[in-house]
Amino acid sequence: MGRSLTNFLLGVGLVLNLAVVAFGQEEANNDLYAFGSAVTVSPEAIVLSEYDYDTDAEVQVTYAVTPGTKFEEMASIQDVKANDYLEIEYTEADGKRTATLVAKDNSFMEDSEDNAAGAPADDAPAAAPAVEAPAAPAAPAQP
Repeated sequence: MGRSLTNFLLGVGLVLNLAVVAFGQEEANNDLYAFGSAVTVSPEAIVLSEYDYDTDAEVQVTYAVTPGTKFEEMASIQDVKANDYLEIEYTEADGKRTATLVAKDNSFMEDSEDNAAGAPADDAPAAAPAVEAPAAPAAPAQP
C-alpha cells in the first residue's frame, strides 16, 4: 500500500512539474508581429505606419529600439530609413511596444515595382489560350 501511494505522489509531482514547464514556455513565446512603412527612425525608436484592423485605418505606432533589438540582414538601426517597408517582432508591456527583431521586407517593394513596370500581378487572371479561327468550308466534291 505504501509503495502505490509513493508512486501516485511521484506521478502527480511529475504531471505538475510538466505543467509548470509548459506554462513557462508559453509565457516566453509572447512576441507579436507588425509590418508597415517606416515614418521616422531614430536610435531609440521606429515609428511605423501600419494598418489597424480594429479601426480599419492606417495608424502610426512607435516601437522602442533597445541594445537587445536584433536586425535581420542589417548591421544596426542606421540601416533603416524612412519609407522602408519593415516587419517588426515586438513585445508589449504597460502599453509600450519594444522591438525585438527588425527586418526589411523587400518582397513587398519588389512586387510593387514589378506591377508598376507592367508585369502581371500574381493574382492577375491567366491569359486565355489562343483559339484558332474555324477552317473554311470544303468545296463540294466533283462527280
